[in-house]
Amino acid sequence: MERDAWHDELRRNPNVESGPLTETRWQEITHSLLVGSEVAATVAGCAPFGLWLDVGVGVPALMRIVDTDRPVVDRGADYEAYRRGEWGALGTELRVTVAEVGPRPGYIIVWGNAESWKTT
Repeated sequence: MERDAWHDELRRNPNVESGPLTETRWQEITHSLLVGSEVAATVAGCAPFGLWLDVGVGVPALMRIVDTDRPVVDRGADYEAYRRGEWGALGTELRVTVAEVGPRPGYIIVWGNAESWKTT
């Protein structure tokens, strides 16, 4: 599975807003995504370091998928299975938990459990 074309995948996604975020728009987004809340998401881009997800606010959220040898490990994620393309295909729908919103505009981090939405 190709995991390096994520910039283009995000640019082609009609649900991702183009252009810079205004402060007013970012405030709207931060008020709509509460840390700890569960939200519906769709895989919008696949990068070597994680999935970019459409969470319905016009700005993609990142679900980090990293090797267990690195300091940040997404709970429930199997990095090698992800690299092999066994889960996380574009368009996959899942539910995730909002982990962080901010501190800068466009910064949204979510957690999810890969076990509940493997594609094979």
